Amino acid sequence: MFNRFAAAAAAIAALCLPHADALAQDLPPELAALDERLDEIAEDHDVVGASWALADANGVIFADGIGYADREAGIEATGDTPFRAGSVSKLLTAMAAMRLVEAGRLDLDTPLADIAPEIAFTNRWEDEAPVRLVHLVEHTAGWDDIQLQEYRSFPEGTTIAEGLADNPRSRTARWAPGLYHSYANSGPAVIGRVIEIETGRPFEQAMEALIFDPLGLETASFDQDGEIRPASYASDGERSDFTRIWAGPSGALAISARDLVTVGAVLMTDGAGFMTSPTVARMERGETSVSAQNGGNPYGLGLFESRDETGLWIGHNGAIDAAQAEVFYNRQTGMAYALMVNTSGPAIRNMRRALRDALGGAQPAPEPAPGWTLADSAAGTYRIVNPRQEMTRALIDLFEPISVTACGAELCVARGLGSEPLRYTPMGGGRFYKTDEPFKRLALIEGPRGWELVYGGGETFSQTSALRLGAPVALWIATLVALIAGLITLLVWAAARPFGVFAGQNRWRVWTWPSLAALSFGLGMGALMMLSMGDVLANFAGPSLGGRVLQLGTLAFGPIALVGVWAAVRAQDVRLFARAQAGLTSALLVLAWGWMFTYGWAGLTPWSYTPGVMG
Repeated sequence: MFNRFAAAAAAIAALCLPHADALAQDLPPELAALDERLDEIAEDHDVVGASWALADANGVIFADGIGYADREAGIEATGDTPFRAGSVSKLLTAMAAMRLVEAGRLDLDTPLADIAPEIAFTNRWEDEAPVRLVHLVEHTAGWDDIQLQEYRSFPEGTTIAEGLADNPRSRTARWAPGLYHSYANSGPAVIGRVIEIETGRPFEQAMEALIFDPLGLETASFDQDGEIRPASYASDGERSDFTRIWAGPSGALAISARDLVTVGAVLMTDGAGFMTSPTVARMERGETSVSAQNGGNPYGLGLFESRDETGLWIGHNGAIDAAQAEVFYNRQTGMAYALMVNTSGPAIRNMRRALRDALGGAQPAPEPAPGWTLADSAAGTYRIVNPRQEMTRALIDLFEPISVTACGAELCVARGLGSEPLRYTPMGGGRFYKTDEPFKRLALIEGPRGWELVYGGGETFSQTSALRLGAPVALWIATLVALIAGLITLLVWAAARPFGVFAGQNRWRVWTWPSLAALSFGLGMGALMMLSMGDVLANFAGPSLGGRVLQLGTLAFGPIALVGVWAAVRAQDVRLFARAQAGLTSALLVLAWGWMFTYGWAGLTPWSYTPGVMG
């Protein structure tokens, strides 16, 4: 398939047409079939607008689009129409930083505090392991991702510096910088601010001088306050509100598919004279994390690996509002593509599949490493080390423990309570591929916390005891059973008491407190469920009635339950069974509250969550 595309590309290049999408009908059959297939997918998924572009080592082959880039304004989608690109912005921000590195104006090993001391962050290891610029580009500073309130729309004119001052608490190093990868939108945003400091220009102007103008990217812009704001649409076709983000370097890019694939082609051809080959090679690989140093983290400087049955693709993707975009290149086949969709839903996934099937190459399975055995000390239970959002650690620990065992000559990994183990074949050097899907990889290494399991995207799990993860599960099951039993007891008591069955037993004295604690917990969890429905970002963007109910409910039930334990011990005139049942229920609620407290969930305020520090 690729050979036919290479010939087609040569034919198109020979035409020397600046706007190949205008002559889509003249495409060679293979390219025309791909173009038609992308049209069909977009139409099948009711996409409002989409565009795509292909390139090889000689440049853009063709670009095309379907539907509307802005339906209300009547702007049709073509290969030259700008769409919002979301996190693809990080790639161009990293390229700008590396241009300054190549010019000798920036050193990625510089501690952030030295170049921008006004940017607030917390790192208790700063003396021996400072946050360096390279950590911000590779997402290895250990920072939490920006929190829900930081995803809200900011007023026009908001600068990067003003956005960074909005919520410094999310920039808390949870481990010594450089140990683990954890994707954080604030890192590239800080790099954008550093670019401003170094160039003496606003970020948008600095990007024009460093990237857009030299590459001739006529549609590219980071300006969110201009008259033209690319539209996006929900899956039902409703127009989405335009979110003006503060972290522009991480997600504000607007660009056409033609210009975006031009960037991919430059990188695929080792910089094409725009950047040096060593710079591009450095961008393609991670270096600072322990997992990257052991072959377990493919995220480099604004680029990451995406491996599937069609080969190894390198690039970046992104989403913002309802828009989705990506740019990837395949060095083996010498092809790059850019894909942009302004409608939420699975269309982009299916369009990606069509592009990669057409542009990729057959991939032989890796060679298994003979004679592998799992070290006895490596078998056991593992827990998450580096969640992207620290607030989710509690849920991952509770519901996604990992079990690692040997299955003969293969590694068996079961992720989640009651899940079936997946089999991985050893490749050597602590690396494994999924036996039935060889492009999915993980690594088992001896890391800072002993044995660690590292997935392809850098998600890391460290070895722990089964008791450490199993005890909380048992605690919550016991607590729920006790609450249900208590509810049944109260219903029976309430129904029978008018008939004198429980007269004079004073059960209310011991059951009032666990009942109030359960009510408080239920209100808090109910508020969380309500806030999680509808527009989640708006619901969690700041304190609200539901948010305060969540905060107070999760904060109060533990102390109330503690009073319940005291009441059960003191109530000598209440029958022993009632005291024991109420006291046990209260004690379990206290323990459950203590578990929540260790994760920051007691008195939870999602709009201003302070990440815990692992040490």
